[in-house]
Amino acid sequence: MARRWLWSCGWLVVPVFGAAAASACGEGELFGSGTSATAAGGQGGHDTSAGAGGAAGGGAQGGAGGVGPGGTGPGGSAGGGGAAPVTDFFQPGPYEVSSKSGQVAMLGCGFLNKMDYLLFEPEQAEGAPIVVLAHGFERGPDNMAEMAKRMASFGVRVLAPGYCHMSMIDYNPAQNAADELKLVAELGSGAPVIHAGHSAGGLVALLAAEKDSGTVAVLALDAVDKDGLGAAAALKIVRPTLGLDGEPGTCNQNNNGGVQLAKLSPQGWAARVVGATHCDFEGPTDWACTSLCGGEGSKGQRDLIRAMAAAFVAWQAGLDPSGKQWVTVAGSKYQELVSGGALAPL
Repeated sequence: MARRWLWSCGWLVVPVFGAAAASACGEGELFGSGTSATAAGGQGGHDTSAGAGGAAGGGAQGGAGGVGPGGTGPGGSAGGGGAAPVTDFFQPGPYEVSSKSGQVAMLGCGFLNKMDYLLFEPEQAEGAPIVVLAHGFERGPDNMAEMAKRMASFGVRVLAPGYCHMSMIDYNPAQNAADELKLVAELGSGAPVIHAGHSAGGLVALLAAEKDSGTVAVLALDAVDKDGLGAAAALKIVRPTLGLDGEPGTCNQNNNGGVQLAKLSPQGWAARVVGATHCDFEGPTDWACTSLCGGEGSKGQRDLIRAMAAAFVAWQAGLDPSGKQWVTVAGSKYQELVSGGALAPL
């Protein structure tokens, strides 16, 4: 998906030397597609010397020499390739997103034996990877709509199931995972799958991922284990597995007593969104969560969770490699967030 950037003197200072410095901007604009660009030289100064050419920032060739009354100056040197741009995942992606609800037949799912779901699709959905985004205990697919829409805006389909065994009278994580796999088989069209989920839904994501040969990655959002099921599954998941946690609290079992489920995966790692509560990982949330689980954090914390989730998904789906910079320890944006105190590696 090609993108084009316009860099002008208002955003990027193109070096201009000698008498050409008298020109405020001249011809020193930089146009590019992707990370390749060519800079034109700065306009020559109004004296007897020739204007110097601008240096190309990341482009394949140098800029042309500036033209002044004193003649044409030398061209700029060729650029060295430049760093690839990093997407701002705080903002929605490039695709419009539509959503629809539906049902599939699922034995044991309510009186009608049907499982509800919400499906979020980008405008160019054909062949897109699919993310299954699981809600938490006593919650529903509507509670994951904000995150689902953000993910889908970067080009993935997001399936938010309504699990039938996620309540106080019927809580069965293994059955929820089995139902998820049946749903993916019916609606996933054979596409690669990223299993993701919040709280008890994070446990479902781990259990489903461990059984699904189509799994490409796992995202556990303040995940909560039960009877060691998630820990056992994580040990067998040999796929990139990211855990994002909030602060310890009642509703995340004090971060599972300090056991970060994602890190148990051979390819797992984890971080804490500093100051985030359990409810910040869903959206929209409501009083049922906030009254029991420590309220809400700041809008900035909620925005960061959605940004990092979208970055991980876009990267692992092969749609935006710059997502890696947000979610891996060596990434430039990750390090910036850690340095600023917004994120803490676990």
